[in-house]
Amino acid sequence: MDTDSPRAQSFTVTVLEYMSNSRVCLSWHDPTLCNYEEQIWTPTLARRSGRCALSGAQIRRGDAVYRPQTRGRTPPANGNAMILASVLAQIRGG
Repeated sequence: MDTDSPRAQSFTVTVLEYMSNSRVCLSWHDPTLCNYEEQIWTPTLARRSGRCALSGAQIRRGDAVYRPQTRGRTPPANGNAMILASVLAQIRGG
């Protein structure tokens, strides 16, 4: 899923848990594409520009972000989505 597209508004994201290994467990619901009740997101650097799935803020290549964890060869349907690490830190802080 490309969060720069108009479809970006069709999903809801809920932070379920901040895990001890810097990962985050999210609930991602998109009635037009996918539904993940407990999806693990991992910290990384953005490989491309885009938009934050939570805030809509601009993401530039190299920004600290979280992305869905991929298991096996098939990425999740929302595998291109990103969330700025600073936005998750703000949510966690208060």
